[in-house]
Amino acid sequence: MFEYEENVEKILLKLAEDFNGEELDLFTLRFRELQLLSETKVFYNTRNQSVDISTKLEHSVQTLESSIHVSCDRNNIFSIYNETEVPEILDDLFFQLKYLVLREIQQNPPKYEFTKIEEHSTEDITTFCYQIPYYGKKFEELDELIREKLKRSFDLIYEYKVELGEYIIYSVNLYKIRPHIERKLLEIRKNIWSAQLYYMSSGRFAGEQRHRYLKYLQDGKKLFEEFKTQYPEIDTTQITLLFELFEEKSED
Repeated sequence: MFEYEENVEKILLKLAEDFNGEELDLFTLRFRELQLLSETKVFYNTRNQSVDISTKLEHSVQTLESSIHVSCDRNNIFSIYNETEVPEILDDLFFQLKYLVLREIQQNPPKYEFTKIEEHSTEDITTFCYQIPYYGKKFEELDELIREKLKRSFDLIYEYKVELGEYIIYSVNLYKIRPHIERKLLEIRKNIWSAQLYYMSSGRFAGEQRHRYLKYLQDGKKLFEEFKTQYPEIDTTQITLLFELFEEKSED
């Protein structure tokens, strides 16, 4: 066995011991966060002579909806709003997470130097990877580099959970403390979500589908302009971003 391969095996064994890693096979370690959803894998890639560190961020519909529901329940949202509004609020919070938070997280974060792997990413999972060539590196250098990137993977998972959690708490709290404002903003966003739905289901915007898309978008913009006139002190940056995002999509 070559020196560099021996170094990799020693490093991976120590990583498993130091960070409570699970050995999936002779070449793969897995490190899972407490909820057993997001995870980091360290793969001994003999073909490419590298150590590959992959980070999987889990964001299934079920997971997000569960987190939203728990936060709403804790903040008595179900007692503040009626039975018609509650499902609309739950949907609204889900779409906000999907288009405002996840979209941001799914971009390649420069500070972590990971690359998004499209073929291993789905609606429910986003996968990032960092590849470390081991050939020619001394034990100490390789060990330090692998540990550094592993820590960055852990940081990415932590930041992801924090951003999702903070956004849910913040948004639910707004629904709690200013229902009169949030009801108006909800009506605007409902039009945006409906416009996007018709875009997603209509393919090439044939006939009636395109008409409905434009109608919802125009109705949303009208309500938005009225809101900005009535409440100029309210920050509406996120809604502006949503309009821009979906108008970009309509031109694809």
